[in-house]
Amino acid sequence: MAFDMQQAEFFRYALIQNVIDIIQNNVPVYIVPDSFNVGKRLSVNGNTLHIGRKCFEAYEIGKFTVNTEGSMALYDRYGKKLCGTFGLNISVKNIDVFCKWIKNNNISAEVVSGKIERVFQYMFLILGIAVIVVIKVLRKLG
Repeated sequence: MAFDMQQAEFFRYALIQNVIDIIQNNVPVYIVPDSFNVGKRLSVNGNTLHIGRKCFEAYEIGKFTVNTEGSMALYDRYGKKLCGTFGLNISVKNIDVFCKWIKNNNISAEVVSGKIERVFQYMFLILGIAVIVVIKVLRKLG
């Protein structure tokens, strides 16, 4: 099981690195399909991005950020977040195609540090272990 977890983590970071390479122009530009879905809430049709029921043209999108832990966010030209981590992250389908669409439409993209997200991951891990220990101790006492 530990080997499977290592493989999963390796694969996850390989996907993150692939996305970072795409937005930093380290891979050749590919032809992007005219329309495709990105996860459940996002879809692209030509130069139009549909987020739920809202539609945005590519020129209305100001910035796309990816952190080194796989979370992503999309902002309009005024800095308002259009879509965040729950709708857009490394695990949604067609995320690589979406990143290529971002680059093809000359939308500003940047990589940000994922240190804060990593701290939260460790906090939840420690909290989960603490809860398990407390439950086991309470079962032995009760």
